[in-house]
Amino acid sequence: MIRRLYPYFQKYRHYFFFCFCLLTVDVVGDLMIPYLMSRIVDVGIPRRDTRYILLTGLLMLSLAALNIFLGSTNMKLSADASQGFAANLRRALFEHVQSFSFSNLDRFSEASLVTRLTSDVTQLQITVLMGLRIFLRSPLMLICALIFAMKINMRLSLIILAAAPVLIVGTFLLVRAAERLFTEVQRRLDGLNGTVRENLIAIRVVKAFVRAAHEKQKFKKANDSLMEIAIRAGNLVSLTLPLMLLILNTATVAVIWQGGHMVRAGSMGAGELVSFISYMFLILMSIMMFSMALILFARAEASGKRVLEVLDARPDITDKPAARLDPLRHRVTRGQIEFR
Repeated sequence: MIRRLYPYFQKYRHYFFFCFCLLTVDVVGDLMIPYLMSRIVDVGIPRRDTRYILLTGLLMLSLAALNIFLGSTNMKLSADASQGFAANLRRALFEHVQSFSFSNLDRFSEASLVTRLTSDVTQLQITVLMGLRIFLRSPLMLICALIFAMKINMRLSLIILAAAPVLIVGTFLLVRAAERLFTEVQRRLDGLNGTVRENLIAIRVVKAFVRAAHEKQKFKKANDSLMEIAIRAGNLVSLTLPLMLLILNTATVAVIWQGGHMVRAGSMGAGELVSFISYMFLILMSIMMFSMALILFARAEASGKRVLEVLDARPDITDKPAARLDPLRHRVTRGQIEFR
């Protein structure tokens, strides 16, 4: 699907490179802050070196300010790229629909085409926006933070390595189930739009035959059907955060318990433990954000298939490649007319 939709993003491909560079520097800044904090705890505080503590603190503030600037710039570039992608895709989709014959329109229905041109394209636009933010940043942060954590203490890193697969597998199962539900959500949204469209087009007939009560009941049925499947999808997605927090907090307790024993035994410094816990949070939060992005991609995949289904549809009536229109004769002829 990504390969099929890439031509509509191709004009903004350099934005991808810029976002990657900005996020790389941003990740480095985020990783340096826990390291500087450990230096304050292990070096500045034991020596009572106020100057060292202040300078290190100012450096941490500078890195935080730099990360804010980089994040804001990345957000602007991501917004520009995603909006441009959505505009290109929406334009191509609309132009393709204009070539459809009546049989094509009967196959998709006007309500479904409206949903695909609006809701489905918007969902893809949001996915591109978040992809340039989360999907690029999370793997970088995960890999780099894991390297830093393993460098500090390999034994404690095993706890993270044990928690990560559980989180990934659980999220994968939720994503696969959510994809089917999101596809059904969009299908029922088609039905709701169709009900509204029919009522608005035939409003005079509805009023003339006093069918307002019937139309209200018809709309309520379509609306309740959409609400039911949307709640099911929302409930499934809502399980993701508790699952992640359970694994995150369990790993945190294990690291603090094991790390506390190591600090008391003298095999690990207090600053190293503080730094390791910070890196652990960065690692697990990266996995969590990546998992949330996968859920977003599951919904986008459902919308993308619906959009491509329209783009792949060939008009039943087409013009011949070398078709030529007969020249118009600017005259009116009269023949075989009788007056009785």
